[in-house]
Amino acid sequence: MVSRPADDATVTDAAGPSRGPVVRVASPADLVRHRAAIERVCDLVFREAPWWSGQAEHDRFLARLRQDLTDPSILAVLALDVRDAGDALADRDARDGEVVGMAYGRVDDYVTGALREQAGFQGPEGEPSAFEFMELALDPAYRGAGLGGRLHDALMGAAGEGRPGYLLTRPSAAPAVGLYRGRGWYPVAPLVLGPNRVEVTAFRLDPR
Repeated sequence: MVSRPADDATVTDAAGPSRGPVVRVASPADLVRHRAAIERVCDLVFREAPWWSGQAEHDRFLARLRQDLTDPSILAVLALDVRDAGDALADRDARDGEVVGMAYGRVDDYVTGALREQAGFQGPEGEPSAFEFMELALDPAYRGAGLGGRLHDALMGAAGEGRPGYLLTRPSAAPAVGLYRGRGWYPVAPLVLGPNRVEVTAFRLDPR
């Protein structure tokens, strides 16, 4: 569950094709329809440093991704390139654009459990279950225009208020760390996860 960056029904936060892809909350049907495209983006992104940990680990990640995409508890957002939408973008159904990025998460206790076990960390007493920001991936051809930030903001906006957020990322992933810090996340503790003993940092976002 290492989050890696590279923005309700439909969120058309780009007013036209000149402003780049639209970002929207994905329905379960969207995730089924776009599964191959989502896998393509993730396969492309997560073969890069610092995410690459060998083919076996990469295959395990893709298998987990396929499982997650069918999980009804998953909340996901997609970045869709709809360059043929013309001036009627706001009135279009954006479901059939090309997927160029995605982010997803769910309410879970994976990160908080690892923090308790390895670092003795617990959030404030009585705090609700956390929203775990699990993955963010963006086609390299679409980097540098703020789309990773838009994906983050759309997912956290859809997650709602009142819950803390947690995520895991590689400490060597400077762009990812910079994106998260710039949006209020702060490091809690280093963790070592999985059979390959992957070193990650747990970040927290306080409830809004």
